Amino acid sequence: MSIFRRAIQRGNLTVAEATAKELPPLDLTDALELTMLIARKDPRRHPRVAARWLLRYLEEVDEATIDEAVMVASCLAALAGDRYQDAALTLRAMAERATSRRRTRGVAVNLRPTACRQRRKLRRFARPRGTLTAG
Repeated sequence: MSIFRRAIQRGNLTVAEATAKELPPLDLTDALELTMLIARKDPRRHPRVAARWLLRYLEEVDEATIDEAVMVASCLAALAGDRYQDAALTLRAMAERATSRRRTRGVAVNLRPTACRQRRKLRRFARPRGTLTAG
Protein backbone atom coordinates (compact mmCIF):
# COMPACT_ATOMS: atom_id res chain seq x y z
CA MET A 1 0.00 0.00 0.00
CA SER A 2 2.90 2.37 0.64
CA ILE A 3 3.89 2.25 -3.05
CA PHE A 4 0.35 3.28 -3.96
CA ARG A 5 0.31 6.18 -1.49
CA ARG A 6 3.75 7.35 -2.60
CA ALA A 7 2.60 7.31 -6.23
CA ILE A 8 -0.47 9.38 -5.26
CA GLN A 9 1.67 11.89 -3.36
CA ARG A 10 4.10 12.22 -6.25
CA GLY A 11 1.34 12.47 -8.84
CA ASN A 12 2.41 9.34 -10.71
CA LEU A 13 -0.84 8.10 -12.22
CA THR A 14 0.71 5.15 -14.06
CA VAL A 15 2.25 3.65 -10.92
CA ALA A 16 -0.82 4.43 -8.80
CA GLU A 17 -3.17 2.64 -11.19
CA ALA A 18 -0.84 -0.33 -11.67
CA THR A 19 -0.40 -0.71 -7.92
CA ALA A 20 -4.13 -0.35 -7.23
CA LYS A 21 -4.82 -3.30 -9.55
CA GLU A 22 -2.44 -5.50 -7.57
CA LEU A 23 -3.73 -4.52 -4.12
CA PRO A 24 -6.86 -5.69 -2.35
CA PRO A 25 -9.80 -3.40 -3.16
CA LEU A 26 -9.11 0.22 -2.22
CA ASP A 27 -11.10 1.79 0.57
CA LEU A 28 -13.27 4.81 -0.20
CA THR A 29 -10.61 7.39 0.69
CA ASP A 30 -7.88 5.74 -1.39
CA ALA A 31 -10.29 5.40 -4.31
CA LEU A 32 -11.01 9.12 -3.96
CA GLU A 33 -7.31 9.95 -4.04
CA LEU A 34 -6.96 7.98 -7.26
CA THR A 35 -10.05 9.73 -8.69
CA MET A 36 -8.54 13.13 -7.85
CA LEU A 37 -5.23 12.18 -9.44
CA ILE A 38 -7.06 11.13 -12.61
CA ALA A 39 -8.88 14.49 -12.62
CA ARG A 40 -5.50 16.25 -12.69
CA LYS A 41 -3.53 13.94 -14.96
CA ASP A 42 -6.12 12.51 -17.37
CA PRO A 43 -9.08 14.92 -17.59
CA ARG A 44 -10.74 13.00 -20.44
CA ARG A 45 -11.33 10.04 -18.10
CA HIS A 46 -12.37 12.17 -15.15
CA PRO A 47 -16.17 12.31 -15.74
CA ARG A 48 -16.50 8.52 -15.99
CA VAL A 49 -14.21 7.83 -13.02
CA ALA A 50 -15.94 10.52 -10.92
CA ALA A 51 -19.34 8.97 -11.67
CA ARG A 52 -18.07 5.57 -10.52
CA TRP A 53 -16.76 7.09 -7.28
CA LEU A 54 -20.13 8.78 -6.70
CA LEU A 55 -21.90 5.46 -7.17
CA ARG A 56 -19.51 3.80 -4.77
CA TYR A 57 -20.01 6.57 -2.20
CA LEU A 58 -23.78 6.11 -2.41
CA GLU A 59 -23.37 2.32 -2.08
CA GLU A 60 -21.29 2.67 1.07
CA VAL A 61 -23.23 5.49 2.75
CA ASP A 62 -26.68 4.03 3.26
CA GLU A 63 -28.05 7.16 4.91
CA ALA A 64 -26.90 9.53 2.14
CA THR A 65 -29.47 12.14 1.20
CA ILE A 66 -30.13 13.75 -2.16
CA ASP A 67 -28.49 16.95 -0.84
CA GLU A 68 -25.35 15.03 0.07
CA ALA A 69 -25.32 13.30 -3.32
CA VAL A 70 -25.60 16.68 -5.07
CA MET A 71 -22.77 18.09 -2.98
CA VAL A 72 -20.52 15.11 -3.74
CA ALA A 73 -21.36 15.30 -7.46
CA SER A 74 -20.67 19.04 -7.52
CA CYS A 75 -17.33 18.62 -5.79
CA LEU A 76 -16.35 15.80 -8.14
CA ALA A 77 -17.16 18.03 -11.11
CA ALA A 78 -15.17 20.89 -9.56
CA LEU A 79 -12.05 18.70 -9.43
CA ALA A 80 -11.56 19.46 -13.12
CA GLY A 81 -11.49 23.24 -12.59
CA ASP A 82 -9.82 25.97 -10.58
CA ARG A 83 -11.72 25.06 -7.38
CA TYR A 84 -9.80 21.77 -7.17
CA GLN A 85 -8.36 22.41 -3.69
CA ASP A 86 -11.73 23.31 -2.12
CA ALA A 87 -13.45 20.36 -3.78
CA ALA A 88 -10.69 17.95 -2.74
CA LEU A 89 -10.81 19.14 0.88
CA THR A 90 -14.59 18.68 1.04
CA LEU A 91 -14.53 15.26 -0.64
CA ARG A 92 -11.75 14.01 1.63
CA ALA A 93 -13.73 15.04 4.71
CA MET A 94 -16.87 13.32 3.41
CA ALA A 95 -15.00 10.13 2.51
CA GLU A 96 -13.25 10.03 5.90
CA ARG A 97 -16.55 10.54 7.70
CA ALA A 98 -18.19 7.77 5.67
CA THR A 99 -15.31 5.39 6.32
CA SER A 100 -15.25 6.11 10.05
CA ARG A 101 -19.05 5.66 10.31
CA ARG A 102 -18.76 2.22 8.77
CA ARG A 103 -15.90 1.27 11.11
CA THR A 104 -17.82 2.56 14.15
CA ARG A 105 -20.87 0.50 13.26
CA GLY A 106 -18.67 -2.52 12.61
CA VAL A 107 -20.05 -2.98 9.12
CA ALA A 108 -18.07 -5.24 6.85
CA VAL A 109 -17.24 -3.28 3.74
CA ASN A 110 -17.78 -4.86 0.34
CA LEU A 111 -15.61 -2.55 -1.70
CA ARG A 112 -16.52 -3.85 -5.13
CA PRO A 113 -20.31 -4.10 -5.27
CA THR A 114 -21.69 -6.55 -7.75
CA ALA A 115 -23.81 -5.42 -10.65
CA CYS A 116 -26.73 -7.30 -9.15
CA ARG A 117 -26.51 -5.37 -5.87
CA GLN A 118 -26.23 -2.11 -7.79
CA ARG A 119 -29.36 -2.92 -9.79
CA ARG A 120 -31.25 -3.80 -6.60
CA LYS A 121 -30.33 -0.46 -5.07
CA LEU A 122 -31.36 1.42 -8.18
CA ARG A 123 -34.71 -0.41 -8.22
CA ARG A 124 -35.45 0.91 -4.73
CA PHE A 125 -35.30 4.42 -6.13
CA ALA A 126 -37.33 3.65 -9.24
CA ARG A 127 -40.85 5.00 -9.22
CA PRO A 128 -43.49 2.27 -9.25
CA ARG A 129 -45.86 2.57 -12.19
CA GLY A 130 -49.04 4.49 -11.64
CA THR A 131 -47.91 6.23 -8.43
CA LEU A 132 -47.96 9.72 -9.88
CA THR A 133 -51.16 10.95 -11.41
CA ALA A 134 -52.08 14.34 -12.75
CA GLY A 135 -55.07 15.95 -11.29
